[in-house]
Amino acid sequence: MTELTIEDIEIQYSKVVTEDELIENPFEYYPIEDKIYAMGMFKYTYGYWDLLKNDIRNSPHFLHNWVVHTRSLLDI
Repeated sequence: MTELTIEDIEIQYSKVVTEDELIENPFEYYPIEDKIYAMGMFKYTYGYWDLLKNDIRNSPHFLHNWVVHTRSLLDI
């Protein structure tokens, strides 16, 4: 079994969120955040939200992003 990477995941959206929209509303989900959630579900399977939340908090992609760090388990 090969290792899944962020580059391997492609998510199609019905609406593309622009950088300006993310600045106006920082609570939107980032595409990279969605990819990390997908990787976590692949890694831990469905339902292990605490482990997935820890992966997000420890990810270097969101080191200084307080919005991602404050997401609750219901948000995930």
